[in-house]
Amino acid sequence: MVAVRDCAFCARVRGSAYSSTYEPTTDLLPMNALTRRQGSLIRRLHDRRSRRKEGLFLVEGQRCCEEAFIHAGKAVEFVVLAEGFEAPRSISAERIHRCSVAEFATVSTTQNAQGILAVMRYAYASELPSPEPYTLILDGVGDPGNMGTILRTAWACGLRSVCVTDGSCDPYSPKTIRAGMGAQFSLTLFKLQSVAEWQTRFPDGRLWLTDPHEGARCMDAAFDPRGGALVIGGEAHGVGDLPGARVTIPMPGQAESLNVAQATTILLYETLRRGWLPGT
Repeated sequence: MVAVRDCAFCARVRGSAYSSTYEPTTDLLPMNALTRRQGSLIRRLHDRRSRRKEGLFLVEGQRCCEEAFIHAGKAVEFVVLAEGFEAPRSISAERIHRCSVAEFATVSTTQNAQGILAVMRYAYASELPSPEPYTLILDGVGDPGNMGTILRTAWACGLRSVCVTDGSCDPYSPKTIRAGMGAQFSLTLFKLQSVAEWQTRFPDGRLWLTDPHEGARCMDAAFDPRGGALVIGGEAHGVGDLPGARVTIPMPGQAESLNVAQATTILLYETLRRGWLPGT
């Protein structure tokens, strides 16, 4: 049986600024069949605006659901299983609802549904962490695949938290969760209106801005984000005209730039190589 921890994610859920308009029903049909109201809710959660309004999001697929149940089990509102799918033992029976394979396909966000999804309550943490060893800020990262890959890399490197600005994609969208393989549930995520909000909170913290063409090389001693923030710009416009030091990744070939997730991976593992991250 998988143990469920009362993690930081669950603590944020209890103090969430989002007020959900959804209230779980206690009038369950026989054998906890999926209700029409629940199915309608799930389909609404395909849309970002509805997720924000309800304060809920979807997790789909066995691997991602396992990560959610292990690291954030208490944030699960309910689980939907297609007929024939084995029920997870870590989730209480009253939170599990079943439906036919055909009906599951109508609520799934994927073409090849795996037969399990969870509706979860989410929240961003309210207190920004001190930049120890440094803060990772994703500013305008708009592609869910890149966002998810970066979050999983951050988790793999040992970072405990990540800041995401308003101009970025939803880190709890179904595509982002699949790309991150559920890394969201092991990280503490903070929402920033802009990078300036972080600067106001930590005026002495230095910003290191990623740049494909100029700045200190990432392997040089001059690059040292400790006590400050490493800012990853969006795919289209980068970090813009933000003030701060610039860091670049050498590209002796003819490529104009690297994919944002690739570049972030290189930078994070450089800080890991230098022994700046926990556990190194």
